[in-house]
Amino acid sequence: MIATSLPQLASLAPEPASVPQAALAAAPQAAASPELRQLKEDLAQLKQELQQLKEIPSALASLRQSVDQLAGSQQQIAGTIAKLGTRQQQLLHKLATPPPRPTPAPKPVTQPQSEVR
Repeated sequence: MIATSLPQLASLAPEPASVPQAALAAAPQAAASPELRQLKEDLAQLKQELQQLKEIPSALASLRQSVDQLAGSQQQIAGTIAKLGTRQQQLLHKLATPPPRPTPAPKPVTQPQSEVR
């Protein structure tokens, strides 16, 4: 700092220690390592979530197909229930109506017997 602020005293400043370039390159990486690790974890989680999002359309299509099948089955059941209701009403009406009375057989007409003499 002294050498930069007063150039005439630069010769009195001690020589900076020589630091290997590899150590300089590793220092920021070592400091960023927890951050880098967190970023990698976040990226992995995002990839997993993206894969799940990609699976949603096929899952929705499958669900839609199941709902359509259920709706068809429900319509068949409703039709069957309606037929059963109609048949029940027919049977109740039949049971409520008394059977027709048999008509009495006609009495034979008797001819008066002629008097025998």
